[in-house]
Amino acid sequence: MFPRFSRTRTVPKVRETVWLYISQMDDVRSNEACHFCQFLGRNAQASLTPVEEYQPWDYLKNAISGRGEKKMRMRSAFMLGIVLLFGTAALAQDYAKVEVPLGYSYMRFNPENSNIVSGLSLNGGGGGVTVYVNHMFGITAEFNGYGSLSRTFAFPATANSPCPAGCTVKADGNIFTYNVGPVLKYRSEHFEPFVETLFGGAHSNTYQNLLKACQANCTTTQNPSNNAFDFVIGGGIDIPVTKSFSIRPAQFDFVLTRFGNSFTKGNNNQSNFRYNAGIVFRF
Repeated sequence: MFPRFSRTRTVPKVRETVWLYISQMDDVRSNEACHFCQFLGRNAQASLTPVEEYQPWDYLKNAISGRGEKKMRMRSAFMLGIVLLFGTAALAQDYAKVEVPLGYSYMRFNPENSNIVSGLSLNGGGGGVTVYVNHMFGITAEFNGYGSLSRTFAFPATANSPCPAGCTVKADGNIFTYNVGPVLKYRSEHFEPFVETLFGGAHSNTYQNLLKACQANCTTTQNPSNNAFDFVIGGGIDIPVTKSFSIRPAQFDFVLTRFGNSFTKGNNNQSNFRYNAGIVFRF
């Protein structure tokens, strides 16, 4: 049996294995790199089992590898930032350019702000169209119509009353509004609140019907105007159901109209309240 000699060095990460076989001792001794030959007999043959060597350049490889890992982490973080940035931009661009709301509308109409002519509740509906310039700002146009059943109006016996002696009449009324203006909407996955400011006009036959009902007792002879300027400010919320459809559960608006006639007694502002609800088609 020939003597066997093995040496193992444990090194991190990089390991190189060199298989050597030395048949003659003289050949082993002639190799100046074999520092362990002094431990072998003169005529002995030696066989080296796997020897793991760790060369100096391995340190350089490890250093380069470490820097590479850092670069990979930095590159991954950079790519993630790019994906999030362009993903957010794509989400912002994916919005409905045109919306068409349709639904029910209720208005509490006050023909005269000093309560000489009592208010009445009107029910109706309408629709509109909104065109968005970007994902938040748009221009909307709307039309709504309302009507009521015949109801009783009691005029007090005062100097500024349309009926100074006091009287009670029955009349019905209606009102139509048509407006246009800017709208701002905040968009998210589950809800989209919005605010709006609209300007336009209103048409109502309420004053004409009152005049006809109390001609015998009312002191007014001026034919009241059926048309007036109006101003709307308010907002609501939309709940997206699909990309093309959403529900509008609530929209609340203050509606100012300016009908001027003998029934309003110089106070040409009428403060009204409006509630809308319905559906919205999105394109």
